[in-house]
Amino acid sequence: MIALMKKDWRLFRVPVVGGIVLHLIPYFIYGFITWWNWKSLAQPQLGPELAAMSGPGFAIIMIIAAVLGGAALAQERRDRSADFQAMLPVSRAQIIASKVIVSALILLAFAIFDISIFLLASMALNPSTENSRPDRGEMFQMFISFTLLAYGAAWLGSSFLSSPAIAASASLALLLTSALWPNLLPNSFPIREYQIAEWTALVLGVGCLVAGTVYYLKRIEP
Repeated sequence: MIALMKKDWRLFRVPVVGGIVLHLIPYFIYGFITWWNWKSLAQPQLGPELAAMSGPGFAIIMIIAAVLGGAALAQERRDRSADFQAMLPVSRAQIIASKVIVSALILLAFAIFDISIFLLASMALNPSTENSRPDRGEMFQMFISFTLLAYGAAWLGSSFLSSPAIAASASLALLLTSALWPNLLPNSFPIREYQIAEWTALVLGVGCLVAGTVYYLKRIEP
């Protein structure tokens, strides 16, 4: 299992490096603008702006999730290394478990970075209150649901496609659709739009992940 996880880490290494670079761009831009304007600010405050930079970071994590899910199975099928892997004494269940664990650890590392910055920056100026806690909880729930959808939909596409790019792109298109479609509902609808979007993403994400896993386990070709 450890050998499989090391192999999957090498498979995901390029997306991870690209994700790190993309992930840090908003913080570098924020740091440069803050440094440039620091002396002209009447009361320089880092908290609100730095916490706001976590928003693009969370969006980039969803993109990284789609890339990881798209590359998980399709990348090895495209470069024919899946044929060699099929001859090894490992089950497909072990292969799936290794890819999911490695992907989850990568995404968790990115999430811990952004969540830590968000909490530290917001708590420095806006101590936790009874009114702010539910807002943060809802934000993190939506982040988890949409990240799961991004990965699950790309995983489903990767289970039968040979193009990681197509699988990831289709995942992001589905993610955008699930986030926007509740706006078509009438204003009198009893459930708020963001809650519908959150549950839509959660159900679709779990469904796609399960469907892709079942299809891969029953697939005759690698």
